[in-house]
Amino acid sequence: AAHTIATTELAFAYNKGNDDAIKLAISEGYMGRTVRVWSTAADEGVCEICAALDGEEIGMDDEFDFRGASLYGGQKETPPAHPRCRCAVEYREVEPPPGFRQQAAQEPADDNTPRDVTEDYARGATPGRGAVTYEDGYKAGENADEIDAAEWLYNTYGGRITCLTRSEVQGVKTPDFDWNGRLWELKNPQAEKQADNAIKKALHQLAAGEAHGGHQGGIILNYEDRPIDIETLDRVVRDRMRRRHNVPTIDILVVQNRKTAIVWRFIGRK
Repeated sequence: AAHTIATTELAFAYNKGNDDAIKLAISEGYMGRTVRVWSTAADEGVCEICAALDGEEIGMDDEFDFRGASLYGGQKETPPAHPRCRCAVEYREVEPPPGFRQQAAQEPADDNTPRDVTEDYARGATPGRGAVTYEDGYKAGENADEIDAAEWLYNTYGGRITCLTRSEVQGVKTPDFDWNGRLWELKNPQAEKQADNAIKKALHQLAAGEAHGGHQGGIILNYEDRPIDIETLDRVVRDRMRRRHNVPTIDILVVQNRKTAIVWRFIGRK
């Protein structure tokens, strides 16, 4: 009983603290219109109550439709929905803050300047929440780098991550992960200039995945413990992304020494 009380109280404090922080960011103008999305642990331990809530989206002034009474004074803005609930909330910024919209409108339509969304990723992180799973037929023994990257994503940002089985079609390569419903590809360049070819290949793989019903998300450039100069890498990445066509919005997450160096967002262009 004591363990149940402690874990439930911790879950409430964690989720309520996150919610208060997001509300503060919105009130201070750092975030625009944001919605809450209920997120379960996505495993066999999820109860019927939370399974019914999974993916439900509400506004920041609304409440989730719990089945049964609330545990905390009638609040239904965040989990827990019941004792020992393991759920969390994903926050999605559906509109940028007014200042960002005004600045974007003044930029040339063909500008290739990426948006630094590193802090956005940090604010939305729920480390250890979700699950790492494997698609049917996935050969774990042949994909140690992918599995390590998936575990890093899970421990750093959380979410539902599925390691995808490689395409059996000759000459067709598909993405490595589905992360929260978006396709991601892992690349391990040795130096800044090698990012050019790595991104080129990754974009083709993401497009191949989209052709089979997926939605493109991003590219992970993992430099491990190799030294990199962010300014040089920035120039290489921008030059490569300037040459893309008919590509949706893509995030490029740069990892070094198992830490996020930067996350760039390139807005889709035709």
